[in-house]
Amino acid sequence: MLRNEARIVAAATHLLADEPEATMQDLADAAGLGRATVYRHFPTREALLEAIGRAAIDEIGSALAGERLHEGDPVAALGRVVEVIFVVGDRYRVIAEGPPAGKTAEMHARAAAAFGPVEALIRRAQGEGALAADVPAEWIVAATGALIATGFRQVAAGTVGRDDVPGLVVRTLLRGFAGGRAGG
Repeated sequence: MLRNEARIVAAATHLLADEPEATMQDLADAAGLGRATVYRHFPTREALLEAIGRAAIDEIGSALAGERLHEGDPVAALGRVVEVIFVVGDRYRVIAEGPPAGKTAEMHARAAAAFGPVEALIRRAQGEGALAADVPAEWIVAATGALIATGFRQVAAGTVGRDDVPGLVVRTLLRGFAGGRAGG
């Protein structure tokens, strides 16, 4: 039973990234299963998208845990965070602009655990002077997520290259948009 669920989620993740309007029959075909099997595991499209969201959050959490964000230069670590989230998020782009992390208490807790190291890194960067200490860390975390989501949209629109997004996100976090003539 779990094997079929994983198979459906994997197939749906791949198919919906390229064809967001794919039908449940299309998803069943991509998974090599019958439509009834797909509906038995995921009675609604929303249930399937929530499963994809859980998979994305879990994968991001695992990837971030391996980045040793508590060590070294916080700015370099921030670049790695953005890169990890962007790379994993690209695979899950069907939900990348707003995974259903807040829809249930379980999803909220899962997302909080996965992204907890990011907030800790932001606080460390603030403590070391790399980021403004007078801005709430939660604001910076939320802004980082919004910038990453903007990166996905801009890549899709063709206005920036995929490889440029992590640097642009970090640059924006560190310097904002102020020009040389900005007033104080």
